[in-house]
Amino acid sequence: MKVIDILKISEAFSFLSEKELDLNTAYMIANNLQKLSVGQNVIADKRKKLVDNYGTKDHKGELVLGENGDVQFSPANKAAFFAEMEKLNESEIDMETLASIPKKALFESGIKIPPKYILFLSDYIRDSTDAKKEE
Repeated sequence: MKVIDILKISEAFSFLSEKELDLNTAYMIANNLQKLSVGQNVIADKRKKLVDNYGTKDHKGELVLGENGDVQFSPANKAAFFAEMEKLNESEIDMETLASIPKKALFESGIKIPPKYILFLSDYIRDSTDAKKEE
């Protein structure tokens, strides 16, 4: 699964995890979040390495932080960092299969969900008549 997709899907499932749902749906969402957390940890490690590699360091070798706490980059390193981040976002990470959520459970819950999350989760929402789909 692409890194960018892991991040988007995680955001959407995290949103749903804050809602009251039936036990089965809540369990599937929690299980998916657990699987996604493995990918998120890999992504965080890779990002940290990129920041360590491209961030400006002081005489002690520590990253230099700006007033707002952001890591500072030289102009050349900043461009290289963002190019590497773009490559990272498009890269693939092996993930466990995620469970699909029954559309009926989401409709019956009465929750309100932003359309962007529906787009992120479109491959993970199934009609109730479909067999349990594993992606």
